[in-house]
Amino acid sequence: MKNPTTKTLNNSLIQNLAKAKTNAEKGLILSRENTRLLSLEKRQFEAQTMFGGFWYSLGKLISDELNASGRERLSPTQLEKLNMKKICTKRRSDAKIFYENYDVLQSFTKRFNNISALLKKVKPNKTSTKVDEKASSKEDVKSDVGLNDNNEVVKVGTFQVPNVKQMAEAIVMQAIENGLEVKELKALNNEIANQIKALA
Repeated sequence: MKNPTTKTLNNSLIQNLAKAKTNAEKGLILSRENTRLLSLEKRQFEAQTMFGGFWYSLGKLISDELNASGRERLSPTQLEKLNMKKICTKRRSDAKIFYENYDVLQSFTKRFNNISALLKKVKPNKTSTKVDEKASSKEDVKSDVGLNDNNEVVKVGTFQVPNVKQMAEAIVMQAIENGLEVKELKALNNEIANQIKALA
């Protein structure tokens, strides 16, 4: 059975779009709906990633079972016994990683709205910290901490430093959560530019 609240919201959206006389009016209606949906997704994800939430609890259950059995993976029999066969392998794996890295990840959960993006914070560091033998021995050898010339994330320990795009997305998401609309986001963009000029 469909959630009646969701059905009502969809009907309201359809009715509002039907009343719109121009594409600009439709765009405004859809922009507001997009803001509402993003905010809803964010709130749901925060609830799912809190201590005792879905991802934590699923990961804990899997880790506890693995520790008790001394195995690295749950067997089909264990999954059947735990009533978890319908939870796909990726979700189980993500939950285990989330639980095992909860202390590191909890401070990042507000910046994301999906588990895959959040878990990139704990991907193993494959970047070698050794300086290439062909690199110059002079001071032009760059640090492997922070952003590189392409504004790409450089990993530090078990988590990543956000690049410019990720920081911008975090700012926009926070602004949307605070109820800012597109016009106000443009004003925010101008204000950030002014603040940067003041620093220069």
